[in-house]
Amino acid sequence: PAVGIVEIASGCMSECTFCQTKISKGDLQSYRVGDIVRQVKTEISDGCSEVWLTSTDNGCYGFDIDSDLPELINSVVEIPDKFFVRVGMMNPMYMPRIRDNLLKSFDSSKVFKFLHVPVQSGSDKVLNDMKRGHTASTFRDVVNQFREKFGKFTISTDVIVGFPTETEEDFEMTMNLLRETKPDIVNLSRYSQRPGTDAAEMVQIDVAEVKRRSKIAYELISDISRENNQKWVGWKGQVLFDEEFENQVRGRNFAYKPIFVNEEPKIGQISSVEITEATNHSLIGRITN
Repeated sequence: PAVGIVEIASGCMSECTFCQTKISKGDLQSYRVGDIVRQVKTEISDGCSEVWLTSTDNGCYGFDIDSDLPELINSVVEIPDKFFVRVGMMNPMYMPRIRDNLLKSFDSSKVFKFLHVPVQSGSDKVLNDMKRGHTASTFRDVVNQFREKFGKFTISTDVIVGFPTETEEDFEMTMNLLRETKPDIVNLSRYSQRPGTDAAEMVQIDVAEVKRRSKIAYELISDISRENNQKWVGWKGQVLFDEEFENQVRGRNFAYKPIFVNEEPKIGQISSVEITEATNHSLIGRITN
């Protein structure tokens, strides 16, 4: 396998009103840095060239054991082998607490320039009703700071439309936040009632209205994605190939962009690639070495 998945913690510190994960996984339990480093070494010796650090919420990693995510990343990248690290999802809520050190830890050439930071809504009122513990500006600041420092940097986020208290104005605020921050990836969800959650007890929005908002959001997200991907056409650089499909092999560049080639590189191989075409969801390239 090209990819090794290493869990760094279980549970989280949040109380989001729409989420069932908290109900099933409970409070944060971070695993020790030394144990995680050993697990990463095992994955690498098993042949993995890409390691994912994953948990319910990486942002609060270590807060219960007097550590944090930047410290963990710094320890992992000290492993001398040639490999790359993809840092998994982190909620914006804890970003201000670790941001400066996180920016420094991302300096390592082993760390993909990629962040998955779910904003969920552009309306502070809705975020408050969701008990997200952050504002739209928290997300905006993170995006600006990482792009400012690294230039080409992939931002992935999650958005829920049709949360019970979302008005038309709230929805428009979310669309405006997306227009402004232009995330590379937006995982769009229509709100749905989850048994046992606080939001399930609220008065729900009409399904047809949620569908309408979802369609508008989807079209905007596609436009932003296409515009972002277009900027990569002509880029040349190193790509790590990590997955095979029927007629193509997919690789990732330093910013974790998915690049598909028709040649047949081996999984785990690193090659020089030029990006020749862009679609909404991916980039198409050719091997140049």
